[in-house]
Amino acid sequence: GWTHTHNAPTVWPWLTQDPDFEYLDFVGEKVEAIAAAAAKSLRPCRLKVGHVDAPEISFNRRPLYSQPDGRLQAGTHGPIDGPGFARMEGPDETDLFVLHAIGADGATIGGIVNFAMHPTCTYSVSLFSADYPGSLRETIEQRHGGTWIYMNGAAGNLSPGPFIPGRPDAPRTEFAEYVGRNLAEHALRALGQTVAVVDSGLAVLSEIVPIPQRKLSSAMVETSRQYLDTMARKEQWTGVLPSQLYGYAYHFHHKSPLVDDWLARDIIGMWEWRRRVGARDMAEDVPIQAFRLGDIGLATFPCELFNELAHELRADSPFKHTFIVQMANGWHGYIPPATAFEHGGYECCFALQSRLIPDAGRKMISIAKRLLGSLATANT
Repeated sequence: GWTHTHNAPTVWPWLTQDPDFEYLDFVGEKVEAIAAAAAKSLRPCRLKVGHVDAPEISFNRRPLYSQPDGRLQAGTHGPIDGPGFARMEGPDETDLFVLHAIGADGATIGGIVNFAMHPTCTYSVSLFSADYPGSLRETIEQRHGGTWIYMNGAAGNLSPGPFIPGRPDAPRTEFAEYVGRNLAEHALRALGQTVAVVDSGLAVLSEIVPIPQRKLSSAMVETSRQYLDTMARKEQWTGVLPSQLYGYAYHFHHKSPLVDDWLARDIIGMWEWRRRVGARDMAEDVPIQAFRLGDIGLATFPCELFNELAHELRADSPFKHTFIVQMANGWHGYIPPATAFEHGGYECCFALQSRLIPDAGRKMISIAKRLLGSLATANT
């Protein structure tokens, strides 16, 4: 599962950047070597699990604004004191889970921290950075020993606060360090109140489900072409592109021309993708995995899942503790609940980053529930 830092070498044809295939080869070889080394060093351990609330760190990033026609429209990353603000679309996130592995000698081998939030503290800075997960991991390892892994939860609509409280001008790298240390303190608190994992075996199930992409109209393609041609001529575009393309008042609340440009380019790219494979209606094979570690459940999703869907899954999970991991085994874009498409916003604007049908989240969660249910009753 990716931590999903936004400050890393390109591994996907995103915006105007092509992937660096030499870097991809390097990453693949490195991961293979690390996995082989880890397999050789396997040893028995005891597992303990903990859960705490970590409030006022991970915030819902989709405020809803009232429109003249009576609709509520989501403006991603918009201000709560902006004109027409009505409410936030969904809840903030507070659930932080830890899984602690302890060796036969009583020493910490390492563990997992599971929390949901975009690692975008350093997004506006031109550097390679692990963002807050790096600071989180380093702090725990310094204080507790062992090797720790961060698994990002359902963070599709969650982001860190805008700055260090009381220090809006602090460098973004310092902000990432602050957020990581703050989360680490909550993780360490969770480690101080863990309970033993009941040893009922290890098991895993997976299922690949085909999920259709949304329809791409000829009008969207033509509007995108006209917009890009107009920009290439350095002329003024008439109208609001999100409204013309999607019927939404916003993508990001600030309606950036840069975002207009990349969404238009992505729409052309999606049309070209379908043309090359000879399909007007496309589906993507989406792998869903579920694990049982004793009385712990773990579900993985290859997407940026909204936290409302994660809350639903946890509420219906047969396991007392359910870890949820996004960006695992691929990336199929943002997956909001179907109701979010009524509000729009960046995560619902059709392009590479949001391309599956509105019911995709329901399908994924239903499969994960079924897999977790089967694991809970299976013999090991």
